[in-house]
Amino acid sequence: GAAALALASSLTACSDDNENGNIGDDESNPNPPADNNARPEKLNFSPVKKNLDDWVTVPEGYTATVLYAMGDSIHPIYSDWDDNNIPNGPSFQLRSGDCHDGMSYFGLSTKTGRYDENASEHGLLVMNHEYI
Repeated sequence: GAAALALASSLTACSDDNENGNIGDDESNPNPPADNNARPEKLNFSPVKKNLDDWVTVPEGYTATVLYAMGDSIHPIYSDWDDNNIPNGPSFQLRSGDCHDGMSYFGLSTKTGRYDENASEHGLLVMNHEYI
């Protein structure tokens, strides 16, 4: 959850509909719009109390969802993971690996489909594993 929060706070979109490119420069508007791209100065949730639970605990009003877990199939010939029927060793050549140690977001332009360091609405979340 903390990693997702850190990633989400760094993935803000940029937009400027003002023709001269300067937000709040319009003398006819004495109250310039709030900067929607500004990072929050504080987090607005109650902290999770320390616990020994064997699952991810998130603040009230938030949810945690597993996107990709060890053993998930990365090829259609293998079924989803089943704790009651552990897959055989060779199947792990086509399943997600273990010992994940890196993750990066690469923004992609919605017009060209190519890398765009400023794109935050569309992209690839890439991770690697030490072991298969």
